[in-house]
Amino acid sequence: MPQWSKNGFMFDNEAEIIKVVTQSKNDQSDLFDRFEEDYDYAVGEEYVTPAGYESYTSTAPQNFMDKVTDGMNQAEMTLQIKLGDDSKEEEREAASLAELYLFGALNDIDRNLRSRGEKPLRQGLGFFINVRGWYDIKCLVYDREGQTYFDVQPLDPMHATYEYGSRGLLWHAYTRWASQAAIKSQYNIDVRNEKGAEIIDFWDGDRNSILVDGLFGKSPTAHKLEELPFLHGSVASMPTMQSRDYMPTLKDRGLSVFSSAKKTFEAKNRFISELMDVHKKSIVGSILHTSKTGQKKLKGDPHRAYMEIQLEEGEMIKMLELPLVPEVTGALMNILNSEAQQSMLPYPLAYGGAEENFSGRALGILSDATRSVYNPRTSALDEIYVWLSEQLLSQFRLKGTTRDFSGYDPSGKYFKIKVKPTDLKEDWFVSASFSPKLPRDLEQDVQTAMLATQTQPDGTRLLSMGTALEEIVKIRDPDAERDKKLRERGENLEPIIIQEVAGALVKSGQVDLSRQVLNLMPPLPGTPSPGSPGVPTDPNSGIPVTDGGTPGPGPLPEDMVQAIAQIFIQADQQELGAAVLSLLGVPIPGPDGASAPNIPGPVPVPVA
Repeated sequence: MPQWSKNGFMFDNEAEIIKVVTQSKNDQSDLFDRFEEDYDYAVGEEYVTPAGYESYTSTAPQNFMDKVTDGMNQAEMTLQIKLGDDSKEEEREAASLAELYLFGALNDIDRNLRSRGEKPLRQGLGFFINVRGWYDIKCLVYDREGQTYFDVQPLDPMHATYEYGSRGLLWHAYTRWASQAAIKSQYNIDVRNEKGAEIIDFWDGDRNSILVDGLFGKSPTAHKLEELPFLHGSVASMPTMQSRDYMPTLKDRGLSVFSSAKKTFEAKNRFISELMDVHKKSIVGSILHTSKTGQKKLKGDPHRAYMEIQLEEGEMIKMLELPLVPEVTGALMNILNSEAQQSMLPYPLAYGGAEENFSGRALGILSDATRSVYNPRTSALDEIYVWLSEQLLSQFRLKGTTRDFSGYDPSGKYFKIKVKPTDLKEDWFVSASFSPKLPRDLEQDVQTAMLATQTQPDGTRLLSMGTALEEIVKIRDPDAERDKKLRERGENLEPIIIQEVAGALVKSGQVDLSRQVLNLMPPLPGTPSPGSPGVPTDPNSGIPVTDGGTPGPGPLPEDMVQAIAQIFIQADQQELGAAVLSLLGVPIPGPDGASAPNIPGPVPVPVA
């Protein structure tokens, strides 16, 4: 019998593992049958009829699958570490670094999957969610030859076996098939079957082992994880249900994209196949040839070309009555099509067949109809990425090593950072959201947001700007959008533009013209203009440079200086940030390292 530890069962021998894996497979037998049925629709398995009869296979399941899968792949992903409104600046900086770490880790995961010939993580998960209605994912972070490695894979729920306890998974196993050569290479085991053997990757609360052809290829080894590195779950809202005899009804849980429509697919295939038979029979045009002996035959096909047929007395040729399509055929087809449309994406909008302009209300109704198809599946992605992010953070903190990460943040900006395990905190709350791109009247939404944020005569507004942007205009991260607007505003300040133009002219060798451009610089109150006595110039070009000048009337508030500096630092625009602060009269760090708020090290002020 398996031993019990504080983390669950521990399995010591092959027989115990094979027994529980086999039992779990038997418990899921009906569910696996449904998996195979749904997969046939996803790949367009041909509808089979008896020999000699026509066969029709609808393309609707594949088209539907492609549409939903593409919509999930293009959904906008928001991945954030949530902090309280009273969080300190250093906490926000740490959370921002951790978010970039997550995007860098996800980039590594996709690269690893592609190197093995697999699809990127999100695409693989989306396929299993759509076809199986269940998902299974493994996440392992470990050190390999001094380098942190992310072993993250979406697994086929068809081959996942498991058992739950009151605190989560007691054990999890994934079974796959490998060739004889692959097994010999990886485990140095000679299997009996020339075609290969089963490999069971088995995890319990404390240890991991691998069975190859029923024997340990890897003996039970402590994994030293706080929980099993697997997430197994179903799509849609149905909780665990039991039949009258207390057996779990797994086959009804986890809805594939075909769950509500596949009965109409089956009926439509059968119905149209029968219509094709009727059509074929009506084209053949069989005849009844009567003669005294019943042995006479016509030469050639009387329907192909004109021919004269000579008949003897008592001989007769008569056309058989052609089979006709029943009058109810049209009504039946309408019923089938209507049922299918109610179970899938709204037609014709989702399939590019609508050319008329829709009102905002009509688009809202269509969006709701489309959202009801996507929501169960994008919600599953939300749950997976929250769990995955928490695993990536906790396991890297536990087993990772300092390394560089690179990739693109949600705004599309490239980043490269160095992260240490100690940079990641333990109590962060991760939020993940996948929002499909649905039809909408953006102009109407913007107008509604503007009305909702207008200041009323009593000085109040119906909604805050942040709420209007998030709830009406559907901007996923209003704070990030605000920072982008502030950066653009700083970049478009007239003095900044003049400096950039002058700098470009210097680079192209037009020094005299650069001086003339700099003379257009509007002076700040109390600040000498370029070219005035005492204003320093660049020793190579003779171009006046900005060194911060003399502060104008009254210094800027400290919190405002901090905010401006931080925005430009996060955008990797330290020089531009320094120039803005200089124009605002804030002293900039000099070569001696004297610091201005939140600007790291000595920051050079750009020439011109």
